[in-house]
Amino acid sequence: FFFQAEDGIRDAQESRGLGDVYKRQVCGFQGDTTPELCARWYQLGALYPFTRNHNVDNAKDQEPYILGKETKIAASRSLKLKYSILKYYYMLFIANRGLGTLFRPLLFEFYDDEKVFGHQVMNEQIMIGSKLMATPVIYMNKDSRTAYFPKGQWYSLHDGMIIQSYKEPAEQRRVVNRVTDLVPIWLRAGGIVHTQNVEKVLRTWQLNHTFDLVVGLEYFEEEGVYRSVGRIMDIINYRSDNHIYDRCVERNCICLLYTSPSPRDS
Repeated sequence: FFFQAEDGIRDAQESRGLGDVYKRQVCGFQGDTTPELCARWYQLGALYPFTRNHNVDNAKDQEPYILGKETKIAASRSLKLKYSILKYYYMLFIANRGLGTLFRPLLFEFYDDEKVFGHQVMNEQIMIGSKLMATPVIYMNKDSRTAYFPKGQWYSLHDGMIIQSYKEPAEQRRVVNRVTDLVPIWLRAGGIVHTQNVEKVLRTWQLNHTFDLVVGLEYFEEEGVYRSVGRIMDIINYRSDNHIYDRCVERNCICLLYTSPSPRDS
């Protein structure tokens, strides 16, 4: 499993020439999958810009509900996660205006940190835009891994836990990730990510226009203040190509999100 997943991460990071419309066959393409393999693929594959489960005709069926309870839970939770941040992906695509990539290696953001050029970081960790970092487990029979966190404060996107504070050095840190957990995603200090409640959502058009903001406060010590900045699309009708083209291509549909609470409020 490790080799295909590593290739998938690397290939996805290099796919900017294809406009980030990149896919790997979730659960694997050749041969028969296993429950653990398929579950881990869903955790990672749900983060790809394009996610699909697909295999060769002579392989065993690999729908998650066939492979047992844990695989079904992993697939369901992972796909719900994808839908919950789908409009964040949309925003990144529009903000890039066809240039660069949103699924990128850490060296794109931390090019002055020589440790991000190491094999493990290059091939087993992913930046989604400039503010989110994913650290999937891609080895068999493992419920944790070590992941490198560049200098700065990093928050769990899922529960707000701080895994590394701004006062601590950049280090390898242990990350727990069981088969049925959400893939670990970390919000870099200074970023704001908009997420959505996806209960009973089965199609993208069922996503409403209500958002929760996950704010990763960044402390500026010299000024004694916290700040975070994010972006969101000013779009009402996601089902109308004409509306999106007019708002986002002919004009600019990207709005800034900004917060700067006082130290007392924080």
